[in-house]
Amino acid sequence: MKNKSLFSRFLTNKKVLFIASLVFAFIFWILTADNITKTFIDVPVKYNLPESVSQEFEIFSSSNDFVSVTVDGKRVAVDALSAENFNATVDLSGVSESGEKSFNVNVKCSENLNLDITRVEPSNITLMIDRPMTKTVEVKYNFTYSPVGYYVDNNVPETVEVSGPESYVNQVKCAYIGGNVTSRNSDTVTNNYKITLYDNEDPQSPDAKIIDNEYIKLSYSNVDVTFKYLLLKESVPFSVVNDEGILISDNYFSTSPTSLNVAIPESSLDNNGEFLSLPLDIGRISQYKNESYNFTADVADVLGSDMINKSDGIEKIRYRLDF
Repeated sequence: MKNKSLFSRFLTNKKVLFIASLVFAFIFWILTADNITKTFIDVPVKYNLPESVSQEFEIFSSSNDFVSVTVDGKRVAVDALSAENFNATVDLSGVSESGEKSFNVNVKCSENLNLDITRVEPSNITLMIDRPMTKTVEVKYNFTYSPVGYYVDNNVPETVEVSGPESYVNQVKCAYIGGNVTSRNSDTVTNNYKITLYDNEDPQSPDAKIIDNEYIKLSYSNVDVTFKYLLLKESVPFSVVNDEGILISDNYFSTSPTSLNVAIPESSLDNNGEFLSLPLDIGRISQYKNESYNFTADVADVLGSDMINKSDGIEKIRYRLDF
């Protein structure tokens, strides 16, 4: 019979095994029974906003969206936890009015463990709570132009939507853009402008104050504005041409009104720097018989996109052909 190895004899010796078990148990107890302190960071904060409150109010900002939680407890319990095991909440059931207010942060551990939450940082969070509001305000503008002596058309939008907390949106009376506009060739130029909000319907009033805070949002905060440098021409008469551009003698037509005030680009001038007439195209001349014809045209269609009607109240042109 072979001699048993030392390890085999160790395993079969009950007394030795008992003593070893006690030693290992003591070591495990030493490692797990002591209390430790540990901090868990980036615990997300949830806001308990009851339906009755959320129907009227909205959270527009918070001073913190995460907290740090410090706990004391047995090592074996604390080491098994992570930030996901903690619920940080703010109770908003008592909210009845708008404004910036501080609320306590309540933290609980989702696991049923014997530990103490000794610190929550921050323990209070400031929230901006208000009724949501959206309104439309007029966009006002003031530009200076170079070179001077031109009528300058622009496509500034008429309005902009302002949204945010009711208490701030109510302060907004108008939106404003302005600045210097320079066109080297007296031609079309496009610039970008930032919209500024004011608490006064006249943004250039000495009492007007800029409204600028993180809570207010605009439907657009910047705008591209195209400026067209045009020349003003008064009492420009009409002419009639066929589809080949040949002028029809003024003995064969009459118009009402007889002329328009218009703003035109310099490129519309002839070699002598003149702008002679506004042509009405009657198409193929052979379609007409020895009769009289009455037509109506929109001023905007006659002028096209390059010219602007500066005759107040005139939107239609009536003309009569008599062949």
